[in-house]
Amino acid sequence: MFISRMVIGIIIGILSVFLGSNVVDRKEIFRGLKCYNCGDKVYNYYLKCECGKDNKFLYLISVLVAILLVNISYGLFGSTNELNIGYLFILLMVSVSVSDILDKIVPDELIIIFLTLIGFLRIFITREVWFDAYLGMLVAFTFFYVLSTVGEKLYKQEVLGGGDIKLYAIIGLVLGVKLTFLSVFFASVFGLVFGLIAQKINKETLYIPFVPFITVGAFIAYFYGDSLLEYYINLF
Repeated sequence: MFISRMVIGIIIGILSVFLGSNVVDRKEIFRGLKCYNCGDKVYNYYLKCECGKDNKFLYLISVLVAILLVNISYGLFGSTNELNIGYLFILLMVSVSVSDILDKIVPDELIIIFLTLIGFLRIFITREVWFDAYLGMLVAFTFFYVLSTVGEKLYKQEVLGGGDIKLYAIIGLVLGVKLTFLSVFFASVFGLVFGLIAQKINKETLYIPFVPFITVGAFIAYFYGDSLLEYYINLF
């Protein structure tokens, strides 16, 4: 069983890096990976680009993260329908994290495909979970759309990308209402801490992709959110 989980994790991880790297270009999705530095395709086994950039770290970490998440998912959900949703969620979130790092975008193609697949699978879960899932999708999309619109009017600039808003609709579909907002809390905390550290190291203005932090927050809430909320409530 451990070997099968590892194989599934490796497959999901490899699919994730190819989708995240290439789906924006809509061609040669499974041939070569994009260089983090210059954007050219890298075809060699060592992922060393002609510009001199070594891309192994980004793609290796992405695959290892997928393997870890697959094993945690199986340990928590076992052989249930929720496990299938978990696997799709891992594939999506690792893919869009890679895409955000490389291209600063959450591809609509991935949003449409995974919203359809996860939305379909949610129908076969119990009614209570089914209702909370679709309510979570609606509430998350509406909340972040309104937040983005109001923020843009107040600050005269984009405060939340359209891709992030649509991504949170899927997160709401997977997590439900309360866990989605818990995931936002964790994403914000980790993003803020990383941003402060990065600013201290590099004083220049730099782009910090937020989707990887959304991914961290989403999986903490997905895997452990109910337990964390119960623990917090019991403190009072």
